[in-house]
Formats: sequence, structure tokens, C-alpha cells
Amino acid sequence: MAKKLLLFAFAAFLLISPSGTAIAKGHERSSGNLNMATQALEQLRQAYVERNAQEFFKWVSDTPYFNWQDLKFQIVRHFSDFGQIDLVWVVNESLTEGNKVLLKTHWRKRWVNNATGVVELAEGDTQFVFVTKKNAKLIDIKGNSPF
Repeated sequence: MAKKLLLFAFAAFLLISPSGTAIAKGHERSSGNLNMATQALEQLRQAYVERNAQEFFKWVSDTPYFNWQDLKFQIVRHFSDFGQIDLVWVVNESLTEGNKVLLKTHWRKRWVNNATGVVELAEGDTQFVFVTKKNAKLIDIKGNSPF
């Protein structure tokens, strides 16, 4: 019995991708799209905490699906109003349909308000929607945006 349990645990371990999301056998394309989206999400986070708008917008689509002008305004304002920014999130769930990937996250952010010098905290739940082709691009943010 213990040997069967050990084999089952090992098989389950092999089916877990580096992002910690289970991959069903036969869904290699979906897992590739999921990996692209999770990597793009991490690139967005890194660019945001490094206050690099140019790098941030490499990962955002300018398609009609998404009003990226509003996001651009928000990002530029945050970079001028905030000092150090720390942002962490956990992907709680992922859904893949064709070339679209939805990542449901819970995030926490800490930043220094430049005007007051006060450290501020926020957290929320957000769904990030990516479209994947050669790479993943953010096409929508639903819920509490960390940006």
C-alpha cells in the first residue's frame, strides 16, 4: 500500500509544471500558453516594482479588448507619486481556452507615498486575462487592479 502511495505521489509530482499548476496529460499546448501567461505576469510585476514603464508595456496588448491608455495613465501616476513599490501575488487558479489564459490572483502591495513619506498597504483579488501567440500579452484586468 505504501509503495502504491509513493508511486502515485511521484506521478503527481511529474505532472506539476514549474509554476505549480497541474497539467493534464494531452494538454501540452494549454500548458505552454499557461507558462507564457505566468511568465508575462511575472515580467509585469518586475517591471512595475522596478518602475520601468517601457518594459511594463511590452507585456500589455494595445488591442480594442483593453483600454491600455487608462492603464498607462495609472502607471505613470504611480511611478511619480510612489517611492519604493513592493508587490507580491499568488496565482490561485488558471483557466485556459484556446489562446486565452485567465489567471486568478491574490496580491499584496506596499509602497511609499512620495508626498507624505508614509508606507501604505493594499491587497486584493484580480483576474488577469492574457492572449498568447508568439508571447503572452495582457488584454484585461478584472477585479481590484494592483496597478
